[in-house]
Amino acid sequence: MRTLRSLAIIPVAALLLGACDDSSDKSSDTTVPAPATVQIDVTIGVDSGPDRIETVAVGTEVTLTVTSPDADDEVHVHTIDVEKEVAAGETASFTFVVDTVGEIEVESHTTEEVLVVIDVV
Repeated sequence: MRTLRSLAIIPVAALLLGACDDSSDKSSDTTVPAPATVQIDVTIGVDSGPDRIETVAVGTEVTLTVTSPDADDEVHVHTIDVEKEVAAGETASFTFVVDTVGEIEVESHTTEEVLVVIDVV
């Protein structure tokens, strides 16, 4: 009788061990997250300068909004190589994805000053 009870336990133990298996493929359930979006607002002459550094992760979508309160300007995003004119008292927006690690300078073509540095990590 004892042997019969021992044999009955084996299928139950096998079922319990199978239920605890971590090796199942869960990759089909995962989705790739959309890139994060970061908003960076800059007002020329107010909160701009080469010491303003914004850190973002590689693959991030960046929306850069630049306001030029006093004069017409042309803003250039280096590395991404995007330029946009900003009229006096107006705001211009750039949207781009940073896909390379490193520093990206945003510069005024009118004054040739760095407005903000985007540090991509």
